[in-house]
Amino acid sequence: MHNTICLNCDTVLTGKFCHECGQKADTHRITAKHFIMHDLLHGVWHIEKGILFTLKEVFTRPGYAALDYIHGRRVKYYNIFYLILMVLGFMFVLSGYTEDGATESIDQVTDANRRIVLEAIDKNIKLVYLLFLPIMAVVGFVLFRKLRFNFSEHLIIAGFTFLGMLIFAMAGILLDINGNYVLEYVNSGIGIICALFPAVVYYQVTRKSISLPGYLWRIVLFYVLIYGIVKCIVKAAILVVSMIA
Repeated sequence: MHNTICLNCDTVLTGKFCHECGQKADTHRITAKHFIMHDLLHGVWHIEKGILFTLKEVFTRPGYAALDYIHGRRVKYYNIFYLILMVLGFMFVLSGYTEDGATESIDQVTDANRRIVLEAIDKNIKLVYLLFLPIMAVVGFVLFRKLRFNFSEHLIIAGFTFLGMLIFAMAGILLDINGNYVLEYVNSGIGIICALFPAVVYYQVTRKSISLPGYLWRIVLFYVLIYGIVKCIVKAAILVVSMIA
């Protein structure tokens, strides 16, 4: 799609690139093919100054930033999904310096099949975390169809949401290094922020498109469905393990 107005800064275009901000004139709508072949691969091979800008936007206006990206104002942003992988990497490096409370909790589980599943989750926690991205995108796509975004665009919203949650979770890990629980009340506050972060993102995304009552019932159902889906996945895994054993 060749635009006549730059979607990033609203400057009138006279060529293939905006002479004010440098964004391409042919900014495409986000699709699965474009996401895989361009955005993701581009992010793997290019480290850009947009990282700090993207992190700032995630902290200050995550929902509006997601809308900017979806609507074509992308030149300042770093690839959100590659940034998620980077943050996940930092998280698991830091988690190596914390007390392994998760393993202790698993050891207390009496049901053998449940313990097998929980141990598998613990060993593959990176993949488990990444599963939340498509789950959030699917639930968002179903509940917020009024926005008229396709699945890949809802994946962008989920990406900004997930990145913010990861950053706050990483802050919690930093507080727990060497078993330091002096600031445990702060850590609890961080947990609350992580839980409420999707509500903030979707409020900003839907503010001009969906009424407040419409937003409220949708976001409550959003949390219920995600909890239910995760619960069903775990129960299904336990059932499979019990059938195999």
